[in-house]
Amino acid sequence: MIKPSILTSASVLLIILTGSLISDSQAQVSVNLNTWSQEGVLSGANWNLEADGSAVFQTVNTTRPTFFVSPDEFINTTIRGRFGVLTTSDDDFIGMVFGYKAPFDSNEDDPAFNDFILFDWKQLPQLNASAGFRLAKVKGTHNSNSHQNNQFWTHTSDANITFTKLDDPIFNAGWENNMLYDFELIYQEDRIAISIQSATETGTFAEKTLIFDIEISDLPEGTFEGDVFPSGHFGFYNHSQQDVRYESFTQEGDPVLVTDPPDEGTLDFEHVRLGDNNSLDLSITNGGGLGSSLTGNVPGATAPFAGPSPDGDFTLGPSDNVLKSFTFTPVNRTLQTQPIEITSNAGNATIDLSGQGVGPIFSSSPAPEGLIDFGEVSYSGSDVVTLDISNTTGDTPTDLALTGLTLLNASISGPHAGLFSLPSFTAGEEVAKGDDYGLQIEFNPDGFLGSASATLQIETDEDAVFG
Repeated sequence: MIKPSILTSASVLLIILTGSLISDSQAQVSVNLNTWSQEGVLSGANWNLEADGSAVFQTVNTTRPTFFVSPDEFINTTIRGRFGVLTTSDDDFIGMVFGYKAPFDSNEDDPAFNDFILFDWKQLPQLNASAGFRLAKVKGTHNSNSHQNNQFWTHTSDANITFTKLDDPIFNAGWENNMLYDFELIYQEDRIAISIQSATETGTFAEKTLIFDIEISDLPEGTFEGDVFPSGHFGFYNHSQQDVRYESFTQEGDPVLVTDPPDEGTLDFEHVRLGDNNSLDLSITNGGGLGSSLTGNVPGATAPFAGPSPDGDFTLGPSDNVLKSFTFTPVNRTLQTQPIEITSNAGNATIDLSGQGVGPIFSSSPAPEGLIDFGEVSYSGSDVVTLDISNTTGDTPTDLALTGLTLLNASISGPHAGLFSLPSFTAGEEVAKGDDYGLQIEFNPDGFLGSASATLQIETDEDAVFG
């Protein structure tokens, strides 16, 4: 008689991926105008830079729209500075462009082709152009006519260029002569807010005045691609106005929490073999602009999940990224999920951790702890009995190795172990899901008289890494 018992062996493979923390602090960052470029019809303006790059002065009555544009793109940021007309001559257009894509002389763009958002400001009404502020999306090629015949004068759309008014001003008035104004632009993917205040705190805009405050949801669907305000360059704008100064511009980026998986997404470990584990990275990025600082925390997970590693706190400068590693170690075959809420100074995001344990299931006939009875065998003969072993798992992972059963070892022990043998067994035999294996056991009394017994031990990788 043989009394089989089944032993399982489990080993743990632990993989931990780590990411480094990079810190920065949020601050107003001075804009160096020396890196900017004049764009549009180059002969139509004269932009004069101060040596330290802190200010630029446009000196001529521009016959065409003219732009002085940053080399960097901006979004989710606050831009502040000071500008105004330092003369009593003329009454035309000054302003800003942002979300700017074209024209760029370095790209060999047609200088008359425009793609940007335009904020312009006229002092007095004149020839169908009203005084005050306008905000419009501009795209297309303007005509070559100068001054009042150019489409920028009245924001006139035609077959070649489109002016899409984005909003009416909250407060409307023209600029004053020899007056500089503090300017603030909050430019985010979902919001544009523009404020004006006279630098001397006198005149019409003695107090800070909100001119435009518009959200992307206020606009008809499809006004902008993806229904977000576009990232783009920032610049200064003049049309038919001389002696305009722009100075002391700074940028303060708003932190933006960007995760991969995204908010309400899933960090999916899929199938993991019981006795094993798997690690995946949650990626966190500060998508904010220059000067922004994203701070926050990723909370700890509970079993069967673990992490984050390294710890959950993070401080990220613009475009900085950190990886937070989580590990899934299943203890049963059920689907496991766990929400993780990331908190930050730019809002929160919830990521679901998800995974399912899978693996082989050992089955035999007779079952473990059962008996294999050879009956009566002649002392001069021998007999062979086959133990039927099956892998009866119902798990269905794509990777079949996750459900393969390995017979790591088989041994016989006990008072009469020498009379029993395993003539055809080789350690490492594999039994795939749904397959069977016949383990032959031979009893050879070799002259022995009486009742013989021993114990068969089978070691498998059930509930362990694939053997």
